[in-house]
Amino acid sequence: MRGAPAHYDELKRQHGIWLTDTTWKWLQLAAKDSGVSVGEYIESWVRKQVSGI
Repeated sequence: MRGAPAHYDELKRQHGIWLTDTTWKWLQLAAKDSGVSVGEYIESWVRKQVSGI
């Protein structure tokens, strides 16, 4: 549900990043294979990368 935290204890906000078209397509395919949005795919990946920090 939009506006309510689904997986984390804070609300998400819109942010922008610049990516090549190729990288964007790879992210779309990976997210689709995982059954999540690109935003959720990136969020999950980043949280896994920094969990040990």
